[in-house]
Amino acid sequence: MRTAKQLFYKEKFNTTDSRKLWNNINEILNRKSKNESGIAYLLVNGNKIEREIEIAEEMNKYFTNIGIQLAAKVPTVKRTE
Repeated sequence: MRTAKQLFYKEKFNTTDSRKLWNNINEILNRKSKNESGIAYLLVNGNKIEREIEIAEEMNKYFTNIGIQLAAKVPTVKRTE
């Protein structure tokens, strides 16, 4: 049994293709593939968004603008020297 297990993993990791190697690692660790976003929908201004491309676009808008919005809220401080 132990030899069979060693042989199994040896064959799984005996590759020079990094994509195949990471797919094998993720399979062994029982991780989901990148194609499964895990986000069923987003609520944006009361609208339910379900299409993956629209979810991606809304998340991109949010993360593109959040830094600017937060920076605008930081009060300026006068320095005294």
